[in-house]
Amino acid sequence: HAVAVGQEGSNTSAYILVYVEARYVEEHNQPRDEDAARASAERALPPQLMRDIRLDNEALRKEQLQREALLADKELRRHAEAIFQYYAGLIHQWEPLKRVGDGQGNPHDNSSRKYLNDPALLRFELFLYRKHAEHEVWTYFLTQSIDAQRKERQWAEEDEGRIFFFVAGTLRNHKRYGSM
Repeated sequence: HAVAVGQEGSNTSAYILVYVEARYVEEHNQPRDEDAARASAERALPPQLMRDIRLDNEALRKEQLQREALLADKELRRHAEAIFQYYAGLIHQWEPLKRVGDGQGNPHDNSSRKYLNDPALLRFELFLYRKHAEHEVWTYFLTQSIDAQRKERQWAEEDEGRIFFFVAGTLRNHKRYGSM
């Protein structure tokens, strides 16, 4: 009591809101069994408060699971963004090559016959462009991007479907002919 109130003539005093019995302090200083401690708390607390604690703990677990799911989704989106960035770099390199493929000569025109060459022999992408169309070149670039990022980032195989879903959404949101 003297410690709580302070000594006579002293300007300091301790503020103690709850006086604890010595037996209670001793009980909590001893190592205890977790189940026994939970049972002791359940006996000491009102049932309504225990129900509220259980509901709060359950809500906390659900929030933690949601947070983990959001973080996993965020990581998959990062993989998709990396694929798109690699793809954008390949498209940027493709534009000057495409002009080479477009500039090939016409064998039926005598004036352009001297410019007649086969750019498809220069690079595989130009072969795809001449044989099929530019869409096929884009598909090839996307495949290269996915393979390069798969090797670099080493994501789980079961996550590929979701990563591709995010890549598809990113590609839909960008114009094909937009400047990169």
